Amino acid sequence: LDEVNYANPLGNGGQLAEAFAELQRAVWQSEASSWNPKGLRRKFASLAPHLFEGYQQQDVQEFFAFCLDGLHEDLNRVSKRPPPLTDEEEAADERKSNEHGEEFAAALPWRRHLERGKSFLVDLLQGQQRSTLVCCRCGHTSRRFEPFLYMSLPVSRKM
Repeated sequence: LDEVNYANPLGNGGQLAEAFAELQRAVWQSEASSWNPKGLRRKFASLAPHLFEGYQQQDVQEFFAFCLDGLHEDLNRVSKRPPPLTDEEEAADERKSNEHGEEFAAALPWRRHLERGKSFLVDLLQGQQRSTLVCCRCGHTSRRFEPFLYMSLPVSRKM
């Protein structure tokens, strides 16, 4: 719990990180052969009531996204985020990226991302996606590098 960022306005005041820490202690450090998850469920329900409306099966992807995002924000090592880039700064970044090649073009937005969000979940799980658009009329190519913490992929019955 040394890395909990209780002051992060995007987090849950450390509540989600503390709940997960309690779960980890119960599973790995307890002599008990079982553990009652009612307290953990109550904590999740208080932080994200929309995930626990009624007693129906909920979307596991939405629950997983809530857990990863919430843990990341509760454990975010960045205490003061820089202001958003101005249009001039974005234009300068794009110019530098075009001048210095693909590796620089990927590294700059990653560095900008880490200025706003840095947790052990970023270290272990987060990646960066490159997307490219090509104009059918003029042939202009536009590329973007965007971070992701999880990637949704379709699953078919044939898999």
